[in-house]
Amino acid sequence: MASRTPRVSDTRTDPADGGTPTAFGAARLLIVGVIASVVYTVLSTSSIGKCFGSPSDTQSECVQIELTPQVYVYALIAVIALATILLVRSRGLHGKVSRRVVTLGVLAIVSVAALFTVLHSLAFLRANSEIEQGVDIVLPFLSNATVVWSTE
Repeated sequence: MASRTPRVSDTRTDPADGGTPTAFGAARLLIVGVIASVVYTVLSTSSIGKCFGSPSDTQSECVQIELTPQVYVYALIAVIALATILLVRSRGLHGKVSRRVVTLGVLAIVSVAALFTVLHSLAFLRANSEIEQGVDIVLPFLSNATVVWSTE
């Protein structure tokens, strides 16, 4: 007797994979994307301020820098997740191959969030040292920063 091979359209699970649904990969990407976005938001929101002059001065000069998360990082995370899901669905990947592709997508999302969190933190530390030295503040390209100088 010839064995019957199930058609791809007949199955939503891979029998050799223990019945893991392919929707698990999409849910995994969504959960990791949301967690990475929240962690990036929390770690890349910061502010610092400093006033120059003695406390007895009637007019001292103050500077305040507020750094906020960059919108294009969220867009990049969404594009990676969508591209991974579309790759798995368009090629009809199942089982171990599908899990590998989803795992690569998850690693790319985590890498993007970690990279931009580190870059954001380094820019903030550099701005802090520039304030301490009293030199001009140079912020990186595409940085969401607000610099306020005031006299009190």
